[in-house]
Amino acid sequence: MDRWLNFLESLATECKLPPAPRKLFLFHFDLDRKQMSVEEIEKNFLAANPTLNSNNFDDYRKRLYFTFEEFCLELQNKQRNKAATLWQWLEDRYADWAKQNIPASLDEIWQQLWQIGEDRSDVFGIVTPRSLQSLGIASTVEEINYPSEFSSTIEVGNSINIKVNPVVSGKIMLLERSQTGNVYCLCPSHLSSENTLSDRSLIIFDNFITIDEPDRVQLLMLTAPKLPQFDWFPTARGESLQIDREQLTDVLVHITLDGKVWRNTYTVIRP
Repeated sequence: MDRWLNFLESLATECKLPPAPRKLFLFHFDLDRKQMSVEEIEKNFLAANPTLNSNNFDDYRKRLYFTFEEFCLELQNKQRNKAATLWQWLEDRYADWAKQNIPASLDEIWQQLWQIGEDRSDVFGIVTPRSLQSLGIASTVEEINYPSEFSSTIEVGNSINIKVNPVVSGKIMLLERSQTGNVYCLCPSHLSSENTLSDRSLIIFDNFITIDEPDRVQLLMLTAPKLPQFDWFPTARGESLQIDREQLTDVLVHITLDGKVWRNTYTVIRP
């Protein structure tokens, strides 16, 4: 993601990495390459930089880690697995960097998350008892385990739920922002007792919720192998939590490192 790359760029400048080791640093520690082996990194890096001398790759690596030994002291005693050590140090340092370089307002942070999010209306969205019945699907929460089309427009007075299709496995966090500008955590919360997505569709709310006023609502679903352990993080037993700027900052920092964001919208109109 762009924020992670900006972080790496600023760190490479701060550490005064020479040109070739700098290129290797930015390439190797791209989040998309975290699971690559050293051999894969070498092969792909040299292919992407044909003007560099392939015989000097080991020297580039040594100079990279030697430079960072001054900043990441754990590297000084490491003979093997230096990449894993540096990865952990970078992720720890990124959290502080990100909070110092975060947008000033809740609205700007939300917009960054919205831009990160993938717009996939087939992944999750609004369902109603009527839309489910028209597809021959039962309208009780316990029986909704089948694919259905999501509604983008809802009339005031209708009851809704949110359905998530099994596109990934892991934990989910569902955030909502209405036209008031307030951001709420819908899941996990007292509205939803389940937030684990596996090989079956997940219905978020334990009961259908009635919509009382016209509105335009933005939904963000964050998925990750594990949910972050924030002090403020809501539980299934707690109330739906209104998210403030600092809390949304925590979400943005976490999801950059370990997660995926999906987005969707729906509109509530008068009959």
